[in-house]
Amino acid sequence: MAKMLIPCAVFEKMKAVEVPAEADSAAKFVQEFTLADPDTGEAIRMEVYKDPTSNALFAIDASYREQNAGPVRSPYHGRELNCSRS
Repeated sequence: MAKMLIPCAVFEKMKAVEVPAEADSAAKFVQEFTLADPDTGEAIRMEVYKDPTSNALFAIDASYREQNAGPVRSPYHGRELNCSRS
């Protein structure tokens, strides 16, 4: 297992976490919400996912995920995650 620094929202600092090489790479879909782009006011659909390694939530622009069918990098540890709504 490799140690990685992962942000800890509770303590607002980085901490070392054991991340097994065979860690699950499928992020779990949580929900979708819409917000206004701060520059254009345009409605943007955001998808919220749960990182299986850190158990932290992150959101990505739904249109990005729809255009980019491949994995995305976790904002918590940099490993590739498959983000699918199924």
